[in-house]
Amino acid sequence: MLTSSTQRRQAGMGLVELLMGILVGSLLLGGLVTLYVSTSKANADNIKLARLNQEVRAMMGIMTREIRRAGYWGVVPGTAGVVGNPAWITAIYGAGIGAGTVKLSSNPFWQATDDLTIGQLTGAAANSCITFSYDLDEDNSVDDEERLGFRLNNGVVEMRLGGTPASCNSGSYTPMNDGNLTTVTALSFALASTPLNINNPGSGCVAGQGCQTIRQVTIGLTVQLLGNAAVSQSITEQVRIRNDLYVP
Repeated sequence: MLTSSTQRRQAGMGLVELLMGILVGSLLLGGLVTLYVSTSKANADNIKLARLNQEVRAMMGIMTREIRRAGYWGVVPGTAGVVGNPAWITAIYGAGIGAGTVKLSSNPFWQATDDLTIGQLTGAAANSCITFSYDLDEDNSVDDEERLGFRLNNGVVEMRLGGTPASCNSGSYTPMNDGNLTTVTALSFALASTPLNINNPGSGCVAGQGCQTIRQVTIGLTVQLLGNAAVSQSITEQVRIRNDLYVP
C-alpha cells in the first residue's frame, strides 16, 4: 500500500518546472541558432574578403606586367635592314635605303598616340586611364591588337584589347573585376620621367646630344565589396618602364 509520502515523490514534474525547462531549452536553442547564423555570416564575409584580395592582386599584377613592357620593339637597334623586307624599314628610311641600320630612335611604339599616354574615359575621374603599345608578335610594326591599356568605367577596371587609334574612349575593352561582387572606387596612373644626357652625364638633355628618358608609372587602386563600403582594399605599385625613351 502506497503511503501519502510515496505518492508525493511519484507525482512527477509540475507545470512550473515544465515551463522553466521549455524556457531554458528555448534559450539554448536560440543561442545555438544565433551562433550558427553569425558564424555562417562571418564565413561568407571571409570568403568575399578573400575574393576581394584575390581580385585586387590579380588586377594589379596584370597591369604592372603589361605596363612594364610599354614601348618594346622586337628589333635589335644597329642591325642591318633588308631591302624591301620588311615594309617598316622602307617606311622609316625610304624606298632606296639599301642595307641601312635600324635606329633606336625610330621605334614606332614611341610615336604619337602609340606611346604611353595617361588620360581618362569621358566622364570618369582624371588620370584613370592609360594607353600604350608594344611589339606583342615581334613583327616590328604597330598592329591594332598591340594598342593596349586600362581604364576605369563605372566601378569596373577594363583592359584594352586593341583598336585604332589608341584611345580611352574607343577600341575593344574587357572587364577585369566581377562587377556583381566588387566595385572599383579609384584607379589612377601617374607618370614620372627622368631625362639623362647620354653624351654628357650629369647635365640636362640638349638637342643633338642624345637623351635617354627613364620613365616610371605609379598605379593606385581601391576596390570595395559591392554594397559594403566598410570592406575595401587599397594598393599602390610603382612600375619602371623597361624600354627607356630615346631621342637622338
